[in-house]
Amino acid sequence: MKASEIYPIWYQKNRPFAKQVGSIVSAEGFTAAALELVQGKITTKWNEALVKSVVEPEHATTDHLKEISLAFYYGAFCAAGKQIFAFSNGLGEMLANTSAQDIPIKCIKSPYESYFIQFHSPVYWGKNEIVGAYIIDNELISSLQVCLVLKPNDITKHWMSSPAGYFFVPLDRKQEDTNLSVLIESAIDAEVVNKWNHATKSMPLPPDVGVIDQRSQRALRESMDLNSGKAAIHKALSYVANCLCYLSSSEIESETDYPSDVSQSLLDKIKHATKPKEISKAKSQLAQYGFLPITYVGKKIGLKRSDDILKHNAAKEHWRRGHWRNQVHGEGRAERKLIWIKPTLVGYSDNAEGQGSKGRVYRVN
Repeated sequence: MKASEIYPIWYQKNRPFAKQVGSIVSAEGFTAAALELVQGKITTKWNEALVKSVVEPEHATTDHLKEISLAFYYGAFCAAGKQIFAFSNGLGEMLANTSAQDIPIKCIKSPYESYFIQFHSPVYWGKNEIVGAYIIDNELISSLQVCLVLKPNDITKHWMSSPAGYFFVPLDRKQEDTNLSVLIESAIDAEVVNKWNHATKSMPLPPDVGVIDQRSQRALRESMDLNSGKAAIHKALSYVANCLCYLSSSEIESETDYPSDVSQSLLDKIKHATKPKEISKAKSQLAQYGFLPITYVGKKIGLKRSDDILKHNAAKEHWRRGHWRNQVHGEGRAERKLIWIKPTLVGYSDNAEGQGSKGRVYRVN
């Protein structure tokens, strides 16, 4: 993948306050003071752009308050070491056709306190593309926080004129025996209700301020938009759940590398360096140019196909759906581990590799 296709790398280049936000959260943690400092940095950059007429006020369509929340997720990502997991097409397709609905949240063991999952292909929400998710899984926070991010409609525009949408979902870790599917469903429904309550039950406006109260209309519009996108949000969260299960299992196949358009000369410096300081300097230079190391997951994994059924069954190609099993093991069967029952492509296809198939999906109990 190219650097511009990796969401956090794009964000770092597109937001002029990104590096400052990373430093703030790294130093202050998840505190009110950090949130206030982040808000100050964004407000400063916002006002500078308006004063210098870089952006005209009528073209500033980004929601300032939502931008603060998104920046905080990026800051948490930086504080944990900027860890990015990019799932390959083969593994991604298999996970997209796997169910993690029966796995309790206590089985999820995050590799870092915060990291980013880059989807192998976007999940479409109308014309919008959900391309990945920030994950925050801090023991000081009672929920596993998932922030689905949307690709801006025009990545070439100034950040104040090109909103970067997101959808926040907290999965309650206190309900440790509750299945992921239940937590996801309740979290989506709660977000729709919260949108309405936040806008309609906040402090009423005095009648003499001369401002038309349109909060109920806005809440209705936003909650309707969320309701219409529930299928896409649910699909994206189900995919994230499978990615989390994979990262929590013992089946991980991964390798660390840089984006495909990385500077070869700087890569050569890392390869030929003999001292730790030289390696560190070269990596620092790569980071300055926006090239972060990526953990590519499942590059050696191809789509699994049942050859026996392919030879003897002329049915149209389809997925035999996979699932996760929370299997007991160890002495006295006192421990548990996640076992992946992989999905399988079955049936006839003109495409030998089965890529791009949109055949019917079957659920296997």
